[in-house]
Amino acid sequence: MKLYFSIFLIIANLISCQTTDEKKILRKERNIEPVTLDSRPYEEDVYIIVDEYPEFPGGIDKLYEFYIENSEYPIAIKNDKYVEVYFNMVIDEKGEVWKYEIILARTEALKKNTELLIKKMPNWKPGIKNGNLVKRSINRSIKYAL
Repeated sequence: MKLYFSIFLIIANLISCQTTDEKKILRKERNIEPVTLDSRPYEEDVYIIVDEYPEFPGGIDKLYEFYIENSEYPIAIKNDKYVEVYFNMVIDEKGEVWKYEIILARTEALKKNTELLIKKMPNWKPGIKNGNLVKRSINRSIKYAL
């Protein structure tokens, strides 16, 4: 086992010994442009990295209260056994849910309930990047009690 680990370290060291110029040449040969995450939006002016993230009115506690008050199914609290529905939504410059996608739901009923919750949401405080209001993608989940 130690032998494999030693070989791995040697190979990793050799790979990391490339100079900056060698890396630039490799990128040029492969036609790869270096891009930092926040240098451009990932889709239609939708950002992932922003200076200030969108916020539900009143914060995360109010978001959970919103789920509990508006869900047709019980929301898991602390030690409850639960099933999660994962979703992505984009909060636009006005704080509205611009679009959303259910990523994973175990049942169609929980998927539909999650969609209804997303559609009922009040406007959020929008994300800010470089002093401007921007669209920001958010990944969230809702835990439903079993």
